[in-house]
Amino acid sequence: METQKTKSICPECKKIIDATLVQKDDSIVMKKHCKEHGDFEEIIYDAKQFEETIKYMRYTAKPRDIQKCPYDCENCSLHQTQTLLAIMDVTNRCNLNCKYCFAKAERSGYLYEPSLSQIRDMFSSIRKKEPTCNAVLFSGGEPTMRDDLPDIVKIADEMGFEVKLLATNGYRLANDLEYAKKLYDAGLFLLYLSFDGFSDKTNHEKRNHLIIEKLLENCRRSKIQIILVPTISKENAHEAFRFIQFAAKNSDIIGGVNFQPLSFCGRMNPGERKELRYTISNLCSDIEKQSNGILKQEDFYPVPSVVPLQKILCKLGGTEMPFFTVHPLCGRATYLFLDGEKLIPITKIMDVPKLLSLLEKWEGHVENKGMKDKGLFAADMLKGVKDTIHLDKMPKEANALKLLSQLILKRDLDTLIDMHVHSVFVGAMHFQDCYNMDLERLKRCGIHYVTPDNSLIPFCAYNALGYRERIEEKFSTPIRVHR
Repeated sequence: METQKTKSICPECKKIIDATLVQKDDSIVMKKHCKEHGDFEEIIYDAKQFEETIKYMRYTAKPRDIQKCPYDCENCSLHQTQTLLAIMDVTNRCNLNCKYCFAKAERSGYLYEPSLSQIRDMFSSIRKKEPTCNAVLFSGGEPTMRDDLPDIVKIADEMGFEVKLLATNGYRLANDLEYAKKLYDAGLFLLYLSFDGFSDKTNHEKRNHLIIEKLLENCRRSKIQIILVPTISKENAHEAFRFIQFAAKNSDIIGGVNFQPLSFCGRMNPGERKELRYTISNLCSDIEKQSNGILKQEDFYPVPSVVPLQKILCKLGGTEMPFFTVHPLCGRATYLFLDGEKLIPITKIMDVPKLLSLLEKWEGHVENKGMKDKGLFAADMLKGVKDTIHLDKMPKEANALKLLSQLILKRDLDTLIDMHVHSVFVGAMHFQDCYNMDLERLKRCGIHYVTPDNSLIPFCAYNALGYRERIEEKFSTPIRVHR
């Protein structure tokens, strides 16, 4: 590959420095030099997968020269991706002490816990942004430490958030069915369950494999769905495909797996990078090996690959939505359809490259010539989509053509939920730290923390560049006040 220039951060002094992405053997590495602290080198991606992934930069927002990036996020109006998912930390209290916690929960010496009034104002500030963000994730700390969490979920529901997620370790919901039911009744959509393995060795920080069956049962009884969220590194990578199999086995309640390669910020010891550093391309390779080729590297597509479809759906519906114009190296995903105990990747029942090519063509046509007859255009789209599907390979219980047709015609949340009933989502999102920080990725981040002063701050800036500490200290009270 050709050398790519970008900007990064010195891990020591946090100053902005020049960086380059270059190929070294079979890997893409970031090289950078700080005049005060010397040279740094970090593995970013597998070289072959990088070439295929980076092609999707064409779907992302056009480059902007944001002079103060990344140290003026509170006042920035030039960020290149709108808020796709708003994260609200409702507490910094936690009932665990995980070594890789980027929030450093329970270690600050103060309590960060916005009041219901502050939370309502924070929700309001998100909803005022255009295009409107419809998804919110309650995080922390451990959000279930708050007894009034159902009230918080209810406020979000009343203010129009369609998707309400809860990041949790699952302990309280496994042991308190009534609390789980209250969350569901308030409008909770699903759990974003931090779950790192199936044994004491791979899940030694949370050990919630010991209560997982109890949690699943309570979620079934309270009707709350689950996404498994393993923090993955070389330590538990050998169980990657097992997470997917577990989700498929419990597909009535688990909608998928969203892997998060370990980020070296928060409590993590940077000295463990060589031992534990793990990338999305590592994950895709390991899943292919562990599944004996059932799920291949090329079955995973970068997040922005859906942008042409989003733009078309907006034109058909006459509505606005935030587009997934994130950097392609930030995340990849795929779907597996279920045929009994057999797992069938979406790429086996559909010619995905052909579909993406058609969508890009249709989106270009709409952009240049408009859409005079929406009904006729939708009919032409459905015909084109049908031509990409291998009907003879389609599982009996999962009609991909019907699901995609409904998505084009209805364009609603219920259709997406129905799709997840018949499939397993498998994704990965790699959050950055100061060692692999690429400001071109940061500028395109679509996951934003909302703060009590109504700022929206990109995930990796918030957790790696000091924003979290400043915001929590500013809006916190000393712990001794609460003892």
